[in-house]
Amino acid sequence: MKKLFQNKCLALLLVLVMIWGMLPVSVMAVGQTVKVAGIELADGQCLTNNSATSATTWTAGAPYVAYYKDGVLYLNNFETEQVNACIYFRGNSDLIIDVTGNNTLVR
Repeated sequence: MKKLFQNKCLALLLVLVMIWGMLPVSVMAVGQTVKVAGIELADGQCLTNNSATSATTWTAGAPYVAYYKDGVLYLNNFETEQVNACIYFRGNSDLIIDVTGNNTLVR
C-alpha cells in the first residue's frame, strides 16, 4: 500500500513539472512594464510611427518603429526627443533590444 501511494505521489509530481515546463514565456513575463517615449507597450503591441500617441496591436507585416514581444523590444528607425522618457523597463528578467535601421533616442 505504501509503495502504491509513493508511485501516485511521484506521478503527480511529474505531471506538475511537465505542466510547468509547457507554460509559455509570456506567462512568466506577467508584471513586466515597457514604455517607449512615455507610451506603455503590452506584449504584442507597437508604435506605428514616431508621432504615435498610443500603442496598437501589431499584425505581421505591418510597419512599426517600436514593437514589444516576449521580452524583446524591436526598434525600427525609431526617433524621440524625450530625454527622460526614452525607454523604461521594469520586470523580473532582462529586456533584449533588437535595433534595425537608424534609431535616435536622444538628440
